[in-house]
Amino acid sequence: MFSQDVDVTASSALTSKYQLAESLHAIRKSAPFLVISTLPDTGAHDESAKLSSEKVRRAFERVRRVSTKAIETSASPTPTSGEELSRYGRSLLQEIADVLELVMADLKVEITSDSGQAFLLSWLDTLFVLSKTSIVLSDPDTYDSAFRSLERGWNFFQNGRTELPVFANYLRILSGAFYSLAGTLYRSGKYASASRFLERGCTAGTRAIHTRRPQTPTSGSDGQPDKDQEAWTALEEGLYKRWEVLGVCHSKTGDRKLAYQAFLQSIKSYPFFTPPFLEVANGTPGSLLFSSFPTSSSLPASSPFLSASVTQLGVLIDRITYMGTCELFLSPEEISLRPHFTLQDDSTRIVVGALLERQLQSLEPSRYKPAVKNTISVLLKDALDVYSSGGNLPIRRSGVCLKWLEGTYFGSADSAGDGVDIKSMGDEVQKLLSREDFSMDTPIIHLRAQYQVMLHLWLALHIHRSGNASDYTHIAQHAEEACKVLKAMLHTVPHQGLRASLITKSKMVSPKQIAAPAKKVMGRSTTKVKATTVRTRVAKTIAVPVTPKSRKPLQASKGDLSTKDPPSYSPGSSALASDGFAKLCDLLQMTSQLLGLLGHVVTKVHLLNVTRRLCERHVETRPEDFVQVSLDLGHEYASLGKTERAANIYASVRQCISKSNVADELRVLYFLRYSELLGTIGNVLKGSSNYCEATALLERLDTDDEKAMSTIDRVSIRVTALDRVAVAACSFATLQYSKDDPTTSLNGLLQALRLYHRAIDTFTRLAPTVKPAGSDNPFDMTGLKDVLQSVKTETPGAHQPPAPDQPSRKTYARRSALSSLEWRVASGLLSTLFALAQAYQARGSAREAEYFVAQAKDLAESLSASAMICRAVTRLGELKLCLGKMEEARECLKEAAGLVEGGVGGVDAADLRRLKGEMASKSHSGGEQRAKASYDEAMKMLEDIDELLSAQDTSMVMSSLSPQHDSLMPSLFVAVLRRNITLLHGAGEEFRSLLDRLRTLPTNAETKAEESSLFAKLTLDDAYARFRADMLLGSLAESTITLPMGMTGECITASTTTQEILGTLSTAEKLFWSDLALVARRGRVSHVRDAVVSLALIKAFQTSLGHSRKKGTTLTARLLDSSAAITPRREMLEVIQHKFPETFVQDDLQWPLMTANGSVIVPQSKPAAPKSRVHKPRGRLDSLSSVSDADDGPDVAQLSSAKSYWEFIASRYNAQLYDPLTLRTSQTSLLPSHWSVISITLTSDQKSLFVTRQRRNHEPLIFCIPLKGRRETSDDEDDEGAEPLPVAEGGQLGYVEVIQELNEVIRLSDDGTRGAVNVDKNDKHARAKWWKERSELDKRMKTLLENIEFCWLGAFKTILSEPTPLPPTILEAFRSRLEGVFVRTLLPPAPGPPQSRPKHKAKSSSSAKNAARLDVTLSDTLLETFANLSPIAPSEELEDLAYFILDLYAFHGGPKMGVVVAEVDMDVLVLDIRGALEEVSVGRQRHLDKLKKAGKAVDDDHHTFLVLDKNMQSIPWECIPIMRGKSVSRIPSMEFLIDRILWAKHQRGLPLPSSSSTSSVNGMDPNAIEDSQILDNVENVGEPADDSSAIDRVTVDPTNTYVILNPSGDLKNTEGRFLDWVSQMQKGAGWEAVVGRAPSETEMANALASKDLVIYFGHGGAEQYIRSHKIRHLERCAATMLWGCSSGIMREMGDFDRVGTPLNYIMAGCPTLIANLWDVTDRDIDKFSQEVFDKVHLTNLTDVKSWRTERTKGSAPMSIVRAVAESRDVCKLKYLTGAAPVVYGIPFYL
Repeated sequence: MFSQDVDVTASSALTSKYQLAESLHAIRKSAPFLVISTLPDTGAHDESAKLSSEKVRRAFERVRRVSTKAIETSASPTPTSGEELSRYGRSLLQEIADVLELVMADLKVEITSDSGQAFLLSWLDTLFVLSKTSIVLSDPDTYDSAFRSLERGWNFFQNGRTELPVFANYLRILSGAFYSLAGTLYRSGKYASASRFLERGCTAGTRAIHTRRPQTPTSGSDGQPDKDQEAWTALEEGLYKRWEVLGVCHSKTGDRKLAYQAFLQSIKSYPFFTPPFLEVANGTPGSLLFSSFPTSSSLPASSPFLSASVTQLGVLIDRITYMGTCELFLSPEEISLRPHFTLQDDSTRIVVGALLERQLQSLEPSRYKPAVKNTISVLLKDALDVYSSGGNLPIRRSGVCLKWLEGTYFGSADSAGDGVDIKSMGDEVQKLLSREDFSMDTPIIHLRAQYQVMLHLWLALHIHRSGNASDYTHIAQHAEEACKVLKAMLHTVPHQGLRASLITKSKMVSPKQIAAPAKKVMGRSTTKVKATTVRTRVAKTIAVPVTPKSRKPLQASKGDLSTKDPPSYSPGSSALASDGFAKLCDLLQMTSQLLGLLGHVVTKVHLLNVTRRLCERHVETRPEDFVQVSLDLGHEYASLGKTERAANIYASVRQCISKSNVADELRVLYFLRYSELLGTIGNVLKGSSNYCEATALLERLDTDDEKAMSTIDRVSIRVTALDRVAVAACSFATLQYSKDDPTTSLNGLLQALRLYHRAIDTFTRLAPTVKPAGSDNPFDMTGLKDVLQSVKTETPGAHQPPAPDQPSRKTYARRSALSSLEWRVASGLLSTLFALAQAYQARGSAREAEYFVAQAKDLAESLSASAMICRAVTRLGELKLCLGKMEEARECLKEAAGLVEGGVGGVDAADLRRLKGEMASKSHSGGEQRAKASYDEAMKMLEDIDELLSAQDTSMVMSSLSPQHDSLMPSLFVAVLRRNITLLHGAGEEFRSLLDRLRTLPTNAETKAEESSLFAKLTLDDAYARFRADMLLGSLAESTITLPMGMTGECITASTTTQEILGTLSTAEKLFWSDLALVARRGRVSHVRDAVVSLALIKAFQTSLGHSRKKGTTLTARLLDSSAAITPRREMLEVIQHKFPETFVQDDLQWPLMTANGSVIVPQSKPAAPKSRVHKPRGRLDSLSSVSDADDGPDVAQLSSAKSYWEFIASRYNAQLYDPLTLRTSQTSLLPSHWSVISITLTSDQKSLFVTRQRRNHEPLIFCIPLKGRRETSDDEDDEGAEPLPVAEGGQLGYVEVIQELNEVIRLSDDGTRGAVNVDKNDKHARAKWWKERSELDKRMKTLLENIEFCWLGAFKTILSEPTPLPPTILEAFRSRLEGVFVRTLLPPAPGPPQSRPKHKAKSSSSAKNAARLDVTLSDTLLETFANLSPIAPSEELEDLAYFILDLYAFHGGPKMGVVVAEVDMDVLVLDIRGALEEVSVGRQRHLDKLKKAGKAVDDDHHTFLVLDKNMQSIPWECIPIMRGKSVSRIPSMEFLIDRILWAKHQRGLPLPSSSSTSSVNGMDPNAIEDSQILDNVENVGEPADDSSAIDRVTVDPTNTYVILNPSGDLKNTEGRFLDWVSQMQKGAGWEAVVGRAPSETEMANALASKDLVIYFGHGGAEQYIRSHKIRHLERCAATMLWGCSSGIMREMGDFDRVGTPLNYIMAGCPTLIANLWDVTDRDIDKFSQEVFDKVHLTNLTDVKSWRTERTKGSAPMSIVRAVAESRDVCKLKYLTGAAPVVYGIPFYL
């Protein structure tokens, strides 16, 4: 009856609540019957009971199924009825589940029986249905109910039941149930809730597999195949994915520790040790197993052995390794996968080893982190233990050993802790790879050669890392061994390149023959330049678990990973295609970079050549490697001067990129490198076209999303981008340099420097935040703002001004282990530093050059780059030699020689030999012989290197050009050849052979200039030799020469010898002009100066021989003027750029742009509205703040006006050329008639002095005066071999002697000045002694200056005198008297009347007839000059005049002279000349008296400007007798004087030329405008109609004055003298002042920029208060008085132009500067300055307040320059103090 009740329940249980209660009651009563049905048949029970129980069980099962179906199909059109039906069904199923659990647990049912297992299966199914149907995704509370339902099943299997094999299948089913529900929650984003189900399901599945594994059921008990085998296989192969999804859930919820554990279980659950996986693993390198797993088409989509699945497994290994190391900070032992697997045989070792290798690979991008380094060490140790040394896996162990070498190189592996050194590890690898039997590694035997190459490369890198320079020679040996193995590999690796070989079949062509590739439309390339390891987030690749659509009861769902399959890998394929070909190429390039830095040029080229051939074999699959290596090789050839070989390399690259899908990044790099090569050889047009090709590709460059990248990948991408822009800046600089625009070229180099430092700064981000105290980062810099710090002056850039004038030297901590990209950046930075040093040295900026050389040396030392250290030390030695610091130069050469002895060779050793030769040539004893030997050694070294390079490059087909056109280091070779030829002095076969060789060398600008200079000097030497061989002309070189010719008259036919000499001089002149055309803008300053002075000498000789061209004197005068300030003129363009930095501000990441013809395109930026005179440009270190007072700052119109002025000045400097046509135009048209410009220039041999005078409307007058010989006596000649006496003791007065005496007097004076503080004021004896010493020095200075005038100038000093009016009658009388004197002396009486008589001759007389016979007469210019000679002048000076005129008659009178000059009675001649001068003096005085009586005032406000070359600037010329008391000031050159005049015009509102007529600094090509147009503009702008309107002063408002008084606080006497005056002016005239405290740099700069007059009473030239570049970059600068010690000194710089504070003010636009040449005492200089103020009416408040811009009619105010000149005698020490103050600039009047 009970069974019927149950059947009724099954059919009507869900129809009503009443029937549901009845059904539940019936089900509860069915439990005993269900138990009976499970008991075995023992006969103890009644058969009817057994049958009844069976009926009850069947009915019970029907009820359960009906309920289950009802719940699953409960959905109905009426939601309410469906929900109610579902609720009834769940209640009924819940009761069924309880009953079944009671039956199995409480009633002790025998579960292992068939019926018991049926109950268990029904129970589990019921629980799964309850769990699945109870979940409502929108109600989290239902998740717990569902989990509790399945948890009941899991709890049942506890207490040991999970160990029973019979329960394995049920655990599998339960695991699937948990996983299915977890999938539902996962897809809904309920990761935290899903993790509970996943964790329990994964645990159940793991136990199921563990429980089943001992019985390994493959068939049922009846021998039939196990029907559940497919499900078990799915579980075993898919369990690792379930663990992985659990890890993803934990990751989503932020629980990294649980995620790590789940991921680890996923890896452990993977079926590694199954035949499909082991078969592939045995034939695949461990490093490629997870990235190149083959794909089989026969595998199902859910197979774990698909390529995508294995790849995802590798990503998972990467994830847990990184997570454990860098996020959870687990111990390395916990991170290693080695403890989780048992090593049973070689196959398991292969798998475990592959896992460890993958872990090592995953940590490579993070090896810079300290925690990673420890983990890598442990992983390497475990991997080496797995691949035991005596095992059957020698190649795999070798690979791990190489990883160990890599790890120890980068510091990420601890070699000391393992007790293994580098040598032992290298020996072991070599032994392993030398085995004959490779056992299990036979399938990967192809890796042996590659590993041998890598072994040699890593050993080479380790030798360098050790820092032991004595072992560096082994680096090249290892590299050569690697080349041998690579060559052997080339014979075994199949050629996969393009059909036409890119290497062996490329005909070598000249760079000039290569045309730029035609443009073609190319799509965006998808190929990357360099493959990088990117750590991928697991969540992005894990497939979501899916619940099956058609439910098969209790079957687990199969998760899957769907990613794109990588290319298949077949074991045994080419080594280069298998195990990291990109990594091998990277290692090869890294080693080649190191070889270059160590000076192993030949080996580097060899390695790159072999690597290139290797890459060619894979050019179709990996074209990027071929292109990159080829570009490196081509760039190396170009840097060595092998331009044709470089062109051949680039031609193959062009062929490759035209046929292959190469990344745009490499296309850009090709165009940049090729344009740089073309710029090097001077092909600017084609180079610019290629540069534009590169810029056209910029928009197509990929911009990768960096968010998904690892830190090191982001750093690499950014550094690569910075490096690419830096290469572009260098290419731009090379093209602009070839275009003869060194200023723009420097801007490009400085931009590259800043970019490289940004790259280095980016690298430092990889370092830990807290740096240890001895950080080993060689690029550890405080910031970019310190990059361009220079010594004393600035190193300018596009928008990065220099740092303080005296910065601390930047140091680099040693780090010799760098990655390939780091080596590339380091090499680029070193090249840029050397290029900057060379550019600044050529410009003449010695201190900037020294700074960059020192920085290069520091960087090279930090990199242990011995060759670069040697190069830097050699460059430093060369700078010291040029600076005249012989001892320091000698020390540098000694240090460099030590490096050469230590193994540095190549071109650096040859360059050192050259410099040794230059050092020896400057020594006295045996110098030429030692120099010749050094030059021969240098030539031999270069020839040997060239031969080795040619032998290495056997694959190239030589072009039709001769080999000499591709010589090694042509500039260096030409320099050595030139010096060798010079030493041979034109004699012998060797001399002719070297000349022939010189003619065959490449003819770029540098070599052509060297060749022209050499041939010019040789030709000039030949002219000198001809002079010496002629009796008449032999004394020409020792005589005073005048330009123009001192005599006029009928032309005299020149002798044959004279004509030959003129022809030789003409040839030399052409060569020097050719030389100047090449080096005027960019050549070395000493080179340009020598060429200019040599041209002046040639012009002088030509004039003396009667060959004088029209305007030749003007040309010579301008040449000599320009030679005095070569560097300042070059620096001016750069300075003007910094005056308006907002015009040039641009992001350094923006490429410098140019047109296809090379013209620069300057990006236009919108200038900000200025607030003060001192701008605050972006990027400055200490930008000046704006002026707080609105009245102090100029408005926009004022700034625009200043900008237009400076733009015009820049256009003038841009257009200047050393062109004969241009230089023949006089620059004096803007000068007032009372201004004279005197240039004093010393010749290169320091034996002659050029003195030039230029005046408006007058032809220049030039004297070339020998310094020695005119004052020598017979006693001097007899004592020729004796030791020369000092000047103070009456010795000879050559240049060296004068400078030595002057320096000694100044030194003693400075010592006395500094020692004054130690003199006791109360000790009269000490004070008297101190004053006595000072007085003696004062007399010594006076005597020296008098001797300079007497010995050097003599009668020719009159060229320095102020012009005085001389009536024509007096001049004619003077001419007649002089000519009569010399005619009587030189010629006998005339036999008859003359044939002709010049019109200006006096009436017929005997002397006139004789003069007519000479057909010559003295010029008016000379007569006017010598008429200023005093009649009481010393006889020696009159003898100078007599000999000079005698020489003129001798050279121009020729054979008509009847008396030999040596026979002239000089005493009589001197008396006659003195009489003539007396007549002139009397006549002049009478003329002046007449003018005074007539009321005609004579303007005596004459002013003289001195243009002194670098040798003359230390001499106080203003105080030689003829100039003392006169108005004299200094200017660098005529160009700067014209600048001041134009500024004065600009002040007065006179217009400047329009921007359309000049070359603008805003990007226009300076060569696009004709020089004559610029000159016309200068001549015509404001040119006065008459002299009365000429501008002769600058406007200075005395009420706009700023005073700095005693800023140091220790000049109490000075403060006491001037304090009341300053206070009065502050109150009455509105002056501003800083008294008794140091002004800030802002205050100083604002004062200079906004005031009209700045007066400084302090120490020095205020250098301690404002830096030099702050002064230079001012848009406007006030007239300034610097009364401090040595404020006006221009420091000696050897071959370079002098530098000093005055030059900074002049470049700032300062119109007038007063400063002191040496140290002075405060009391004396205070008296001097007080006298100056009194003379210019600056001390009277009323005068200052009533100042007017225009001169008051009838008054004659004194100029500041004349006031200084007339105040010298007020000093107690009239020369020691009185001669110290000098004036720079033009006068101003107050």
